Amino acid sequence: MRTGSLRRSAMTAQRLIPSSGDLEEFVRAWAQSRGRPIVLLPIHREPNDPSGVWIAMEHTDYIAYDEDAPAASKAAIVCHEVAHMLLDHAPEPGTESMAALAAAVAPTFDPAVAARFLRRHGYASDSEADAENLGTRLAAELAWRQSAARGPRDRVYDRMR
Repeated sequence: MRTGSLRRSAMTAQRLIPSSGDLEEFVRAWAQSRGRPIVLLPIHREPNDPSGVWIAMEHTDYIAYDEDAPAASKAAIVCHEVAHMLLDHAPEPGTESMAALAAAVAPTFDPAVAARFLRRHGYASDSEADAENLGTRLAAELAWRQSAARGPRDRVYDRMR
């Protein structure tokens, strides 16, 4: 069952990944496909905080990620959270620290509305392992397409094609 779900989700995502390999363009395409806006939020993170979190609000999804993350890490974090959505994982209640993070990210929203989270912080469950598997594949595909969009760099590259 998990393998089939991963395969279907990967095929859906492959169709949405732009040839440019641009992460934000991919997230916009996924948001449009599912009919719900997704907002990417760079946040300051403390050492024990998760590197990323999906915050499912009433009408909008937020993906918060470490503002200091290098581009490749940002892609891995965001793709992991998108993978949860692609795999139809239901957000689970967060911890107190996650509730505090949600309040910091979206202080104008009722905390009860932002009570459901998935976080990128350990892989003790099958859903976390599946999201990491798919998220890693998505981030790798984005990187490959970015590289391909830049074009050949030298004669050795040209010969390898």
